[in-house]
Formats: sequence, C-alpha cells, structure tokens
Amino acid sequence: MRKWISGLLAGLLIVIVSAGCGKAPAVSAPPDSSEGGVLTLPTESEASTTQPPVSNENLNPLTGKSDLTKGGTRPVGVMIGNNSTSRPQHGIDKADLYVEAETEGGITRILALFANAERIPAQLGPVRSARSPFVTIAQAMDIVYAHAGGSTPALDTLKKIKIDNINALSYDGSTFWRDEQLKKSKGLEYSMMTSGDKLKARMDKLKIGTTATRPVPFGFGDKAGNGAGASLQVNVSDSRAVTFVYDSTSGLYTKGNGKIGDTTTHKAADGTPIQVTNILVMYADKVMENELTCNFKLASGSGLLVTGGASRPMTYTCTADKLAFREEDGTELAVSPGKTYICLVNSKLKSKTALA
Repeated sequence: MRKWISGLLAGLLIVIVSAGCGKAPAVSAPPDSSEGGVLTLPTESEASTTQPPVSNENLNPLTGKSDLTKGGTRPVGVMIGNNSTSRPQHGIDKADLYVEAETEGGITRILALFANAERIPAQLGPVRSARSPFVTIAQAMDIVYAHAGGSTPALDTLKKIKIDNINALSYDGSTFWRDEQLKKSKGLEYSMMTSGDKLKARMDKLKIGTTATRPVPFGFGDKAGNGAGASLQVNVSDSRAVTFVYDSTSGLYTKGNGKIGDTTTHKAADGTPIQVTNILVMYADKVMENELTCNFKLASGSGLLVTGGASRPMTYTCTADKLAFREEDGTELAVSPGKTYICLVNSKLKSKTALA
C-alpha cells in the first residue's frame, strides 16, 4: 500500500513540476485523428494572428466611411455646370467627392463623383459638357464619366483614350431628360438632368463594370497639420473664388462660391449646403487650348490639404493610370474620413490662396 501511495505522489509531483515549467500536458485527440493521436492547441497569440482578416464590403472608397450598401465600388462622375445660371444645382450636395476647375472665361465647372451609380440622387444636374482637365482626371481614376457633349479638344481626347463615358447627347431620354421648368426659366443648356437609376441602367446595358480598377488617390488617417486652416479662400480663376469655413463641432467645412470678395454659401436646389471634411488644392500651370477653353498641366505639382481646422503641404502626380496625392516626405497622403473637395488652381494664382 505504501509503495502504491509513494508511486502516486511521485506521479503528481512530476505533473506539478512540468506545469511549473510552462509545459502544458498534451491533449489526447479523438481515436480517428489524422495527427497520430495528439492534437496540439495553438496559444492565444498564435490563434489571434492566424484568423482571416475581416473585410469591410461596405467601405466607401472615396470617403473611407462604411456607408455603401450595394452598387459596387466603381466611381461615377457627372459634369455639372457651375456658372450663375447653373446654380442652384440639383443633388450637388450628395456627391462623395468634388473636383472644381476653370473651363473658360473665368467660369468653373464641377465634376461630382459618387462611389457608385446607385449613390447618385433621383435628380442631378444641370449636366454639362466635357472639358479636358476633367477628362484627364477621369482617365487617371478610371471613373465612369457622364457628360452632355463637350469641347472639341475634350471630345477628341475621349475618342483616343480608353475610358467608359456616357454622353447625354448620344442617348434618348432613358438616361437623361430635360427639366421643362428649367428649360423655360434658364434655357435648354441648363435643363439636362440625370439620376442614379437611369445611369445604372445605361451602365448595365453597355456592360460597364462596377468594380473599381484603381486605388483612390489618397489614404485615410488622422494626421494633423500645423498650418492655419479654420478658413480658406482659393481663387479658382481671375474672377471667381471659393471659400471654406470650418465648424469644430461638426468637423465640416461649408463651401462658399461666387465672385472674388462676394462669395455666398453654395447650396443645392433644396437649400442643403455643400459641406466637406477635406479640401485639396492642386496647383498646376494653365494652358489655353484655343481662344475659349483652357486645360492644365497635371503631370506633377504641389498643393495643400486643409482638414480638421489645420493645413499642411502636399504634392501630387497624375498619369493615364493613376492620380496620387502624397505627403511632403513622399508617403501616401492621409485625409480624414469624409467627403473631399478638390480645387484645381492656376499656379499663377497660388499667392492668392488665403488661410486663417
């Protein structure tokens, strides 16, 4: 009996010593295990690193927010008029990203970008003609580009490059329509409208893909700038300016639009103001294509990011395959999650940019 007790105590001592040295006892596997009868359990750290990453299928590639429900990730851009007769525009406040640039005679137009066609509202317009700087950006980002005709240089470029574009003047009222009230009050060229469901139907008919083929031109993060950024005025032409005023409570900038020294809040037709989280200013040399229309040299340049009530410098490059914004150290530019407004500005007007 004493020998049996002594043996038992010795066995228990071996188990206790082994546990004290950090050696967990082996766990017997089921009899039919293919691992030779022993199943090794992963440690807590091993288990956490071997789990598959969780993908966010609802992530909006243009805003960095999880607000996509369906429709794919291929951005769709629509050319919107922005002279005084064009305003107030229908649905302009709903865009995920904006690009504004001078097109002719000091007048600007806006490329309203949406993460996919189904994010476009039930009425968007007035849809205006294609212009060269927007065609360049559409190619670089591989967006589906919707417009109503275009300048001769812009249409010539669209014929040469590979880009999915939907021309309102090439289709019947199944994709675009004329708002009769606007046609009477503002004229034919300011009455063209479209909608998300009609553009999506046209894309389906043309078998245009809805999956993004290019990364967005910036990343998302919370990096802070060290320059002023509570308000911004940018002269987008010799006669036109845009302003952005920051609200620290909402974290948003409200856009103003108009003549230099006389800007008013830029509102959609329903009275909703354009509000964004980030403003990117791209400086580029302006060139005249002819006596009327202008373009910009977009291969590379400097710029400015304004977000969170502060600002910092940035740079950009633009090729047929990619538009990219970068920090001064060459790393990918990090903007705050939310809508972004891009202002393409003549380099000669850089000194007119005012921050406070």
